This record gives sequence, C-alpha cells and structure tokens, in this order.
Amino acid sequence: MREQWDSFMEKLMVHEHNHGGHARQAGAEIEQALVATPAARYCEEVGEAANDRANEIVKKLQRMDADYDDRTKHGATEGAVFP
Repeated sequence: MREQWDSFMEKLMVHEHNHGGHARQAGAEIEQALVATPAARYCEEVGEAANDRANEIVKKLQRMDADYDDRTKHGATEGAVFP
C-alpha cells in the first residue's frame, strides 16, 4: 500500500508541477505585457490597460489548466491514480 501511495504522490506531483509551469509562463507573459504597456496621459489609463491585459492572460491560464486537466483526467492518464 505504501509503495502504491508513494507512486501516486510522485506522479501527482509531476502533474501539479506542470500546472505550476503554466502559472510561471503566465507570470512571465504578464511581466512582459506590463513592460510593453504604452504610456498614457493619465495613470488610470495605464492601470486599466495593464489590468485588462493581465486579466486576459489569467483567463488564458485558467483555460490552459482546465484543458490540461481534461486531457489528463486530472493526472490519471499520467499515472496519478490511487487504487
């Protein structure tokens, strides 16, 4: 039982690490988007543009994670299954 549990946890951690990779990618995209946000006359305009772009990236991350979980059946196809 312990070996099965250890195997499950190892594979689940790989699956969750992949989710973390998606988040790191989104974070890098947000950072790039913030740097690329054009100047505006008012701070509120810059803030609104930056927030809009960051929210788009977060929504993309959420879709990517949902698709990944659908494809892997929440890690089951990657071996993250406990009997």
